[in-house]
Amino acid sequence: MELYVFAESGEFLGVIDLFSSLRWRRRYWEPGEVELHLYATEENIALLQPGVILRRVDRKESARVMGIDIKGYELTVSARMLSIYFGMALVIGLKSYTGTPAEILCQLAEDARDSVPELVVDRADLPTGDAITIQLDFKNTLKAMTAVAKAYGLGFRLLYSTEQKFTFQVYEGADHSAEQTDNPVVYFTDEFQNFIDAEYSLDESDYCNVAYARGSDGTIVSIDRSKGGRKRVCYVDASSVTPDGKTDSEYRNELKTQCGWALFDHIKTENFTGTATDVENFVYTEDWDLGDKVTTGDSTIGKTLTERVTEVEEIYENGGVTVYPVTGKTKSETLDLEDL
Repeated sequence: MELYVFAESGEFLGVIDLFSSLRWRRRYWEPGEVELHLYATEENIALLQPGVILRRVDRKESARVMGIDIKGYELTVSARMLSIYFGMALVIGLKSYTGTPAEILCQLAEDARDSVPELVVDRADLPTGDAITIQLDFKNTLKAMTAVAKAYGLGFRLLYSTEQKFTFQVYEGADHSAEQTDNPVVYFTDEFQNFIDAEYSLDESDYCNVAYARGSDGTIVSIDRSKGGRKRVCYVDASSVTPDGKTDSEYRNELKTQCGWALFDHIKTENFTGTATDVENFVYTEDWDLGDKVTTGDSTIGKTLTERVTEVEEIYENGGVTVYPVTGKTKSETLDLEDL
């Protein structure tokens, strides 16, 4: 396996084909990580300086070298997938964004052009969704994008081409769970011998199905998902959301977006933790890929869940490769944009 090294300007710099180990960790809604170990020769050190881009012909994502470390005869190279460029950008001043979650991610990318050279936003085949409105004031662009992507189950990536183009894409993985019939089903379970050390948990202590939000002028809106059952209510302080420059409909829509995010942050959490390993019965990048929904489970407790593959770690060493998919729900750690 070869790594092609390019300058940000598109100039080809060289090839890395000899290394002791490579960890290529892809992530669905934030930049993945790369760690490369090889001999600390003069040529390798000169080639792998921070700012160069590592490409693979067998993966869509590329990575930007962020730093190097030399210890004895070993050179360790640390890199991040190219969406890390958005971590170098900032939403300047108070701005509102309206559209589907995928459209808002595209809008945020476009606002980061100063930090992303030659940006092209690919709007073909954008995932669909209901319109939302968010308001940001001097927030880190990448943190805002990750919050939106996690809340709505979307992935995003920044692709590199030697024509000096950085192409931004929003995507949604395919559904390979047992709950659907359109695609082949993929199982990560003990019965298929590709899911071990399983641990199941179910927690509804923080669950809410009704949310109220109050804007800066005292306007109150709510979302009720109790479906006529027992209500579990939460409140959102949306005093930072103002009606300035908005129609009444736009203002209420933005407040309802705050309610929706509050409910995303107060869901029932049901998860399996464990180690899913790629084996021959479901081949990585052919039967399943990053962002896809799969069925996970453990026959000993009689539980199965539909989970999304949120990370894939590829480890290349000693002449072999091991693939570890990580699955999890789409609940964000926080959906409070004030904390970004």
